[in-house]
Amino acid sequence: MNWWTRLFGSEDDVMRNIRGLRSSASAQRLASAKALAELADQRAVEPLMQTFKADMDRQVLQAVARALAKIGGEKATQFLLNATAGAIGLSIGDKFMPSKDHCFAAACALAERGDTRAVEWFTPLLHHDFVYVRWAVAEALGILADVRAENALKKALNEEKEKLVRKTIAKSLAGLRQQGQSPQPKQDQSNAADELASAPQPAKTESPIQMYNYGVALYQKGQFKAAMDTFVQVFNAGELRMQSAYIRALCQKELGLSVEIPPELGENAEDAGTVYVASNLACHIITKGHKAALTKQGSASEVTALIDGSLYVISISSLFGGFNNWAWRKEGGKSISIPDPDANPNPTHTDRFVISLAEQSGVMPPSPMPEGGLKTTWE
Repeated sequence: MNWWTRLFGSEDDVMRNIRGLRSSASAQRLASAKALAELADQRAVEPLMQTFKADMDRQVLQAVARALAKIGGEKATQFLLNATAGAIGLSIGDKFMPSKDHCFAAACALAERGDTRAVEWFTPLLHHDFVYVRWAVAEALGILADVRAENALKKALNEEKEKLVRKTIAKSLAGLRQQGQSPQPKQDQSNAADELASAPQPAKTESPIQMYNYGVALYQKGQFKAAMDTFVQVFNAGELRMQSAYIRALCQKELGLSVEIPPELGENAEDAGTVYVASNLACHIITKGHKAALTKQGSASEVTALIDGSLYVISISSLFGGFNNWAWRKEGGKSISIPDPDANPNPTHTDRFVISLAEQSGVMPPSPMPEGGLKTTWE
């Protein structure tokens, strides 16, 4: 059992429902696919993809595709894109015929996810050689209801010869005209649009640090869905990945969602918690007017801080699904373990403050990053 699972949830349900995908009963496969969508665990991606390729039940296919879309990640997304483009079907002699149901399920699942990139993914497929692919993406673009697709849909309508596809394109265009404006991605919370309107807005030129701090502000206001989406953007920008992955998990937990482990972290996923907690501690110390840096990142991360004229090193490591911490005061070449009564029988007021910070580090609310970023070396 990995560190994320220990902290955020059980792995038993995941494995049980993965086994359920192999059931001969379509009702069981359907139930397991829906459960795995809620659990949103990356371990289910490969079994779900295998089920999607092999299954012929329309409801099961749709549930499996939705589960893959919800779990997300590059592998699942690319698989659904390939399925939308007709990669799954039947070979008859030397001819290949894409499966209508597979194309439709994959395209609609990506559209229902509300990913704004879907317009760029789908519009070229309006001119695909296979009619089922064109029909599926036309339907999916109607679900997205994004006006950026309007010109592409109009062009496709003028060129399309198949009655089914033309009817679907016309329906999607009619939906766009009725709406009259580009929609916001679907929100899990009914008042998310109002929350965003009242939230502090990021700068027009958004660096990863500015976006991270925008997400922190949203989190502090209790706008967890908007915060979660913002930390996904930070993660995708390629910076602050450990911090944004972990705080996204905190948002998911607040929303009652299953926690997703970004597959891009790979073997470093286990270190995300300690890196985030140490980073957040350093940021908290800086907001209090002191100097701090994240001087070690990994399974045992460290913060070095200058507080009231004394130099301290605080270590954060993971332990049984939580965090273990310790602190030392540096005096010349010596390191004094300040929580140890034998090594430090008369702790100073600052020592007690640092001990308190270390003890609270795992449950501190998110703090904003310094504008210039968090230093990773001590000077």
